[in-house]
Amino acid sequence: SDARRLTAQVLRRAREGERLGEAIACRAMALAESQAGRIAAAERWLDRADRSATIRGSVRELALNYLMRGQLMRHGGDAQRGESAVQGALARMKAVGIGLPRWLDRT
Repeated sequence: SDARRLTAQVLRRAREGERLGEAIACRAMALAESQAGRIAAAERWLDRADRSATIRGSVRELALNYLMRGQLMRHGGDAQRGESAVQGALARMKAVGIGLPRWLDRT
């Protein structure tokens, strides 16, 4: 698929030291895996997104990863933990002045 091809390009650049875009590509793959019912694979992609954000020292990317993880939990049947994670991520984002992403499911 196009998403996998583009992700492969981003990850190739990340191996060469250019990590910009790596976390968002990993979140996109986590979402795709989750939608396909492959929750363990989605978690692995989010773990990779976390590593990338940590290496870059990006509070924004870490918050977005946490937000995505919460959304996936909510939709995966763990509504209470998911909602708690989403609310925690939103509070962190607000504290550092990060706007809400367009993909945020506000339901």
